[in-house]
Amino acid sequence: MYSNLKTGGRLLLEMGGAGNIETIITALSAALKEKGYIKQSQTSNWYFPKLGTYCYFLEKSGFQVTFAHLYERPTKLQDPETGIIDWLNMFAKHYFTDIPDAEADAIRKEVQEQVHQALFRDGHYYADYKRLRICAIK
Repeated sequence: MYSNLKTGGRLLLEMGGAGNIETIITALSAALKEKGYIKQSQTSNWYFPKLGTYCYFLEKSGFQVTFAHLYERPTKLQDPETGIIDWLNMFAKHYFTDIPDAEADAIRKEVQEQVHQALFRDGHYYADYKRLRICAIK
């Protein structure tokens, strides 16, 4: 990123930060492990850094960080009946590698049940997104 900016150029970014989708992923990993899918339960396909960690790497690369903010952004999932299941189908397919479809469906259902108390309110499921927003100058 640094080499693609002119001197004085601004980098503006928003990405998942530390704790992003933690409730969902913790429940998913536990459900996979319980069913004997140890390899899949240890899947880590995302990078959600702490604010200080990402700022450190940007500054180490030559950027001057002028703004950084880690904040919660609960996001309402569309279907009130299958919100978490749909989210897992869309974003977490890699966790279900080599798992028969019927068993994968059962695991997704179990995950939704496990997170219900934490992530269901006002008649809908919410993904527990945490976002990292940064502005830096070259």
